[in-house]
Amino acid sequence: MDQISASQLAEIERLVVACMVESFGIDCSGLVLDMTNFATYIDSANDKAPIARRGHAKQKRTDLRLVGLGLVISVDGGVPLVSHAYAVTVLM
Repeated sequence: MDQISASQLAEIERLVVACMVESFGIDCSGLVLDMTNFATYIDSANDKAPIARRGHAKQKRTDLRLVGLGLVISVDGGVPLVSHAYAVTVLM
């Protein structure tokens, strides 16, 4: 993954989704946004994952670091169209 930049990854996602929408005729007139966080097992000393932070986990796992995920899906089949991982707000 070190060989692909964040902008290249976003462009790949855009191209794959555009191909899926065209090939499978996915109706994008209805979309759903889900924003959630999830616990990871990324080591606290790992500085290559700056978005993983301690925070309020839905799983009640205060010992694990969290990553937020925003996901847009189509109402037509629940197909993921856009995603974005982000750092969660740290609550103390």
